[in-house]
Amino acid sequence: MLRSSVSTVEAVLITVIVLIVTSLTIPLLQGYGLQQDLQQAQDEILQALSTADRRSELGERWGVHFATRTVYNGFSYTTRNPELDEAFLIPASIHVSGLPEVSYRSGVATDTGEIVIVVGHNWRKILTVGREDVTVSEPSTQQQVEHHDTTTPSVMPSTILDGNAERPIAIRAIPDLRGVIEPQGPCSTRYRIERDQRLMLLEKTDLTVTALGSYHSDPDAQVRAALSVDGGTTWRSLFGYNAIGTETEKFSGVLPRSTVLVRIAIRQGWLFHRIVHHTETARTLLLRNGSPVPPSWVNTETLPEAISKRISNGVLLLGMDDLLVAVDLGHDSLQADYLDAVLVLTLEKHGACR
Repeated sequence: MLRSSVSTVEAVLITVIVLIVTSLTIPLLQGYGLQQDLQQAQDEILQALSTADRRSELGERWGVHFATRTVYNGFSYTTRNPELDEAFLIPASIHVSGLPEVSYRSGVATDTGEIVIVVGHNWRKILTVGREDVTVSEPSTQQQVEHHDTTTPSVMPSTILDGNAERPIAIRAIPDLRGVIEPQGPCSTRYRIERDQRLMLLEKTDLTVTALGSYHSDPDAQVRAALSVDGGTTWRSLFGYNAIGTETEKFSGVLPRSTVLVRIAIRQGWLFHRIVHHTETARTLLLRNGSPVPPSWVNTETLPEAISKRISNGVLLLGMDDLLVAVDLGHDSLQADYLDAVLVLTLEKHGACR
């Protein structure tokens, strides 16, 4: 009888422990899922805005309508050409308010103001659309979530407030890098850096990707890279799908009008998996020779040698045909160290310098 009563007590204790663990785990998983939905919605909207922006540079009017999740051709959604509609997907858990649509003419937004993305009770992001840029402010999760329908920006992109306030995140390429990059030497190719940092090749190009390393805080994390030359439709794993080290991989004869994207992925255990594209400028730097380095790289003594030897007096030293891509997988631009993945892209005119 005593053994039976002890077994019953043990069973009750095990049941209580399981219930406690379950009650703690389920909200964490749900919260993680909601934050992933919020990030996906931000990425989809930024991509839609970028698509409309780029197409308007060709002389036509393009815009984005948020209620219907549509990229449209025309002066407004009501007067658009419906045959050219393109849908983009936002998770069903997301509520979007603020600007109903944004229209672009010759690469300039004719509608400016806020787009508010809300999920659950604790998470939101505010995309502030300017005439030539878009910024994102990310309130602290402790702040009360409100639904905004104003078109007046509430946070200036250049302002850094205290830790309990909204923190702006720039979603644009470094200003001196946008536009057409003209050849700098006999081996150089001609290409354009778009507003969202994607690369458009304007000549047949030989592309070399050199890894300078991955210095994630978790030494067991697997950080891998992939490359697309068709704007993200298809991807090729770099370095044999091995974790980023100090390898080099070459792509010969990439055709003009190819759109080059870099993707970095991290896996930690069975649960956490994150992907960042180099167009996500809140977590990615795109730098050329002579570019100022981020604040976290100014003290070169704290940097890996592969990176520190390419910095002098706070300025990056690269070849004239090189672009450096530095990614932080876990922080926004105010906290990032940009050391989770560091790659150098060398773009040369096809066959010019073999």
